[in-house]
Amino acid sequence: MSTKPEIACAIIEGISSVREVEGLQDFVVEVEGKEFKCHRLILSACSGFFRGLLRSGMKESQKKRKKLQGVSKETFAAILETLYTGRDNLTRDNMLKVLLAADKLQITFVLNNCVNFISKNIYSVNNWETFHSIANEIGSVVTLSNVRDFIKRNYEQVMRSKTFLCLTEHDLLDIIKSQDLVVSSEDIVIESILYWINKEYEVR
Repeated sequence: MSTKPEIACAIIEGISSVREVEGLQDFVVEVEGKEFKCHRLILSACSGFFRGLLRSGMKESQKKRKKLQGVSKETFAAILETLYTGRDNLTRDNMLKVLLAADKLQITFVLNNCVNFISKNIYSVNNWETFHSIANEIGSVVTLSNVRDFIKRNYEQVMRSKTFLCLTEHDLLDIIKSQDLVVSSEDIVIESILYWINKEYEVR
């Protein structure tokens, strides 16, 4: 059974309208000294992390307060804004922090939104390595695939960058074997392999 857009919008508007109503908030999340008054229902409905916490009977659940580590207050505020309003507030400046926080808090739809945003913003030979590292950290197959596609399309630029050496043997083999690899000649591929091998040998 599908949900009508107008019904979904009305529900979101209702949730947003009670966000700051005193007396209805029943849980506090402290982040970097700042207190965020929240609703247990919203947190547990959207976040696997908070769902597990609130159902566990741990002291944080009983005290109706949780001190959250490893997330900045700005990032948590951005995530709460999405949970309560449904609005997408991702930017190039905050997307990586929001992605890592969404992974930590197990908020799947925010995590997926970040992955889609990142996939559309792999725009430089200087930033793909960051996305590649994050994708490995959170196990995002989609992001890894998109990063590799970017490298295949821009191989000659990437191979001349310092970040080229960050590729693992598995990554490099996957890329150079691909039919989608864009290079002006096979000599370029051979040159890049020798460069990668020599640098790897120097490190050892």
